[in-house]
Amino acid sequence: MSEELILKIGFIVLVFLCLSVFMSLLKASSHEGATKGLRKKVSFFLAGTVAILLTLARIGFFENWSLPPRIFVILIFWITTLIVVFRNRNLQAIFMAIPKEKVVFLQTFRIAVEIILWRLFIIEVIPVQMTFEGYNFDVLVGLTAPLIGYLIAGRKISPKGVVLWNVFGLILITTIITIGIVSTPTILRVFMNDPANTFVASVPYVLLPGFLVPLGYFLHILSIYQHKS
Repeated sequence: MSEELILKIGFIVLVFLCLSVFMSLLKASSHEGATKGLRKKVSFFLAGTVAILLTLARIGFFENWSLPPRIFVILIFWITTLIVVFRNRNLQAIFMAIPKEKVVFLQTFRIAVEIILWRLFIIEVIPVQMTFEGYNFDVLVGLTAPLIGYLIAGRKISPKGVVLWNVFGLILITTIITIGIVSTPTILRVFMNDPANTFVASVPYVLLPGFLVPLGYFLHILSIYQHKS
């Protein structure tokens, strides 16, 4: 079995593990009957989105890099979704009920993401700037998440400290998104080294911008909301 295939399998396992854990957190967040139906809708929405993205990537929908690149559809979709979530009181109630420390603990998935990206660089699937050997330091969030989660659980860190950590994480994830965009084979390309960032249009890696990156963003924003309330 080639390393590329092993990485694909590992990535798929990671995505579905994150999806399962997130859904289990939703399930445990409330026991009210009225909320239960909404939780199920959220779960179906996430599972359906993953399935649709994989299907579109499978037929090559995202491989058109002319402006505007079709991969940007994912970005617009998730920005819209986040706005809807944080403007809907019922949805907010569901997510705000998730234990604060568990919201942070889940960010440890970013360690696995960065290891996979690094190995993809080693086998020349992605450019170096998208890894921690280049300009991607997002792994720091994953490495510090267990500590921050532990401090939250023990009430040994102030809300301000948690907010600052989340802002730090948002800066790092925004930085790598920007690097990813300017590494694509479009007019926006700044990094001219090969290979260009095209792997995000393929199966299963479309779920990096399609699920894992939005998950990281959402967890940061949710944690900030939880510690400002």
